[in-house]
Parts: sequence; structure tokens; C-alpha cells
Amino acid sequence: MVGDWTGTGIDKVGEMVSGQTPKLYLDLNGDGVLQNCNIDGCLKFVGVVGDLPVAGDWTGTQTAKAGLFRPSTGEWFLDVNGNLQSYNCTIDKCLKFGATGDRPVVGDWTGTGIANIGVYRPATGEWFLDLNGNGQWDGCGVDACIQFLGIDKKDGDLPVVGTWRQVEAVN
Repeated sequence: MVGDWTGTGIDKVGEMVSGQTPKLYLDLNGDGVLQNCNIDGCLKFVGVVGDLPVAGDWTGTQTAKAGLFRPSTGEWFLDVNGNLQSYNCTIDKCLKFGATGDRPVVGDWTGTGIANIGVYRPATGEWFLDLNGNGQWDGCGVDACIQFLGIDKKDGDLPVVGTWRQVEAVN
């Protein structure tokens, strides 16, 4: 995963190390080496096997914060205050958005500067995006349902999110 963990305008890497107690590590100084948790960030929240890392600017501070998505339950655990401590659902965000097997996607779906959650459903090729940012599914009339027509879904397809711009072709 990537994010601007320090507000410098430069994205840095983060990695989830799997095992019986998966943990997130963030390269805060951007040197590409995990020195220790005092120099780089170590998310002290311990996930479960199968959790997937996510990153986003959950509060509009221009600083990315880490989180986890649990595909087995559709649960999200977002470190909203950025303190890299265990998730406290009264301070941080613990959400239920998605179904078993969904893949997490994060993006600024409405151009507000705040990242919101969404899921890509590999079984159907559908995307479900939380447009209003309330952390719950409000249906296709409020949130977004996207199905790319004309694209054959293939096993192993993965979602990609970004800020895309149209480039004019040069002849």
C-alpha cells in the first residue's frame, strides 16, 4: 500500500507482514528500509489472517492513515486519528461495508479531499462506492454501483483506483 504518511506531498510505501499476527509497517522517512518502530511506523493493531491493508486520507488533512479490510466479514478498521495504536471504535472507525470475498477500494469519489471506502466484487465485476462517506451502504441511488459493460470478468481480476486524467492523442 502507499500513502503520504507525513503530509509532505510524497507517497511512501507501507507493507502488511502476514503470519499468525499480521501487522502493518509504514516507511515514514521514505528510505525504503524498515529500521524500527520509533523511526518508521508500526501499526500496533493486530489483524487476522486474510486481512488486507488500506490507506486513505480519512479526515481531509492531506495525510494518509492506515486501515484494514477483512474480506471474510466486510469489516473495515480505519486509524482515523493516525496514532498507529489499536483501533478504538469510538475514536477510530469500525465499519461494515461489503460482503464476503469483496476487495477493498479507497478513493476521493466526490473530489472533497477526503477518502471514502468502497468494494470491488470479483464474482460479478461490480463496484460499490460509499459516495456520501457515511460508512454504510445506502443503495445505488445514494451511493454508486458501477458495472463496466463490455469487459469480461476474469478470475484474478483486481481493482485499481487512481486520479485519472484524459490525455490527448498526438498524431
